[in-house]
Amino acid sequence: MPVPEYRRRGNDRYNAKCDYISVRPIKSIGAAIRAAAKAADQSVQGYVIQACIERMKREGQPLELNTPDEPRNPDTVIRMEKALSKPQKSKQNPGRP
Repeated sequence: MPVPEYRRRGNDRYNAKCDYISVRPIKSIGAAIRAAAKAADQSVQGYVIQACIERMKREGQPLELNTPDEPRNPDTVIRMEKALSKPQKSKQNPGRP
């Protein structure tokens, strides 16, 4: 079934705001990360991003860098931290290992 035009436009707007970072850990490490995220009742993405934010804070790294194509939005980091501080339900398929 084709995706409706309004949904595709919405997806395109959302994806334009997002960065893409691919991580390919060794399977045993990936399994440990998935298990830890599940135990924390978070998605893997939320768990990894929260871990990165916490380490960056400890190391005194800025949580946001301005890129030439995007204006600074101080609310972005605050919203992201609030969202990650709440336990999230895992959105993975129940049938997926």
